[in-house]
Amino acid sequence: MTKIVPKILEDPFGNLTIENVLEDIVLGSSPYQVTNPHPYKPISMPRGCGFHGNQTKILIMMYSGPGNINQRRHVRQTWRELKDPNVRLVFLLGLLEDAQYVLEDESDQYGDIVQEDFCESHGNKSTKMVMGYNWAVTHCPAADVILILDETLHVVSDIVFEYIRDLVTESPTRLFRNDIRPDQHTGNSYVNLISFDVAKQFHILFPYIKPKDENLNDYVRTVANILSIKHIYDPYLDHENPASFFAFTGQNVSKHLLTYPLNINFRRLVGRKVLYNEDIPHQPINENLPPNIHRPTRCKLLRKGAVQDQFLVVVWSDAFDSEQRSTIREAWGYPNITVKIVFVVGFLDNHQNKIDAESTTYGDILQVSAKTNKFHDTLKTVATFTWIAQNCENTKFVLFLDGNINVNTSMTMTLMKELVKSNDRKVFLGQVNNELEPDRNAKSLTYVSENDYPFDRVPPRMLGLNYILSFDLIKTFDISFPFVKYCSAVDIYIGIVASKLMLTLRNDERFDRTSHSSFLRGIP
Repeated sequence: MTKIVPKILEDPFGNLTIENVLEDIVLGSSPYQVTNPHPYKPISMPRGCGFHGNQTKILIMMYSGPGNINQRRHVRQTWRELKDPNVRLVFLLGLLEDAQYVLEDESDQYGDIVQEDFCESHGNKSTKMVMGYNWAVTHCPAADVILILDETLHVVSDIVFEYIRDLVTESPTRLFRNDIRPDQHTGNSYVNLISFDVAKQFHILFPYIKPKDENLNDYVRTVANILSIKHIYDPYLDHENPASFFAFTGQNVSKHLLTYPLNINFRRLVGRKVLYNEDIPHQPINENLPPNIHRPTRCKLLRKGAVQDQFLVVVWSDAFDSEQRSTIREAWGYPNITVKIVFVVGFLDNHQNKIDAESTTYGDILQVSAKTNKFHDTLKTVATFTWIAQNCENTKFVLFLDGNINVNTSMTMTLMKELVKSNDRKVFLGQVNNELEPDRNAKSLTYVSENDYPFDRVPPRMLGLNYILSFDLIKTFDISFPFVKYCSAVDIYIGIVASKLMLTLRNDERFDRTSHSSFLRGIP
């Protein structure tokens, strides 16, 4: 990390790296001016976190108003029902003289009130935050991760701790996630998830960085940027996402995405199926897939370690468009193609003879016999994932492409080589669509009816037909499909399944055709 700190932390005799600044402050030799003092005295300070067990230890710090006693009682009951000995909940409060005698009793009874003598107001959230970090670093050093949220939110899913622990296992340090969407430039965050090492660095720098205003989100981002810590939008922390762990108190959660059939813990059950081959103890709710008319040759690992053999290119193609498929084969170097390409087509009676001949010649046609109805695209996608899972176990990554889009094959190969080198086994990459409202316009190509999808919010999903999935995730999708009710909008359906599996969709501008760095170009 070599980021030069801003002038407020700048050595008058030259620029210092943030590592030097942190070291100076910790060692007590800091020449920097304190511009954001925190002179308040403690009123209530719980001693320690009292974790029990050896799982990832989660500290929950919740902003609360002194007079909201009933709200805190409800919150305690909700989190207590999750029964996790490695979780500690505390409330962050300012001073309200009229309620102080009641708060003292509450603090004595529950031991979860963190309070200092600054006056409670709507504009002191940054002061509460600094107080919370000071207490956490001093009194709860055993914590691995800190979940900071507002008391107006309540938890709606008991999977939240599993999810957080998986994140910490994958990224035990420099973890900073919140509910601020990439297109959201104003407003405060309601939820932040931060690893303890980040919390300690925030704690060190807060006295030297003064907030410009009470926009807490901008302040925390500023401190994170100084530390070269990138915050990541996490849809499962965003109460507006139908698959979020959180909702506003009083918000109707009957249409929470977890209730979309089947309402089971997919993350846990599918994980155990993958790891231990345990059967999912539920009956499938979707009918068996129709048989495939044509199947490509299996994926084979021809050259050990060869990058080209570690990914598969799947092209969604119109059954009638054999000319398009010939053009795509040539673009990839036919007849000396070094990657495995599969064209997925539906059934078209008056072109079937040509498709039969094409399949015999090239062996790269996957033809699905799904009926032409509103679920046609969804069934084609499900059948394709199933074929890949059963026939391409040597493949590491699968690139899905719209046959109507020109592709820069050289740039595509560069991207795939990057992924193979990364050895990341949980890749879902593309242009992420974070639009929340489903399209209810019956004349629109992306229309989805309330009968097919009754929810008023849709989960994050990929925009269009171009995206990359790692083979490991293809397998988890394939296991999940029989237990997730089909939706006529295939992008929403894949988004639903991804949300039930608590997967992270990663946005990459190379999938955005408006970007100069995109490998996707216009329609031929």
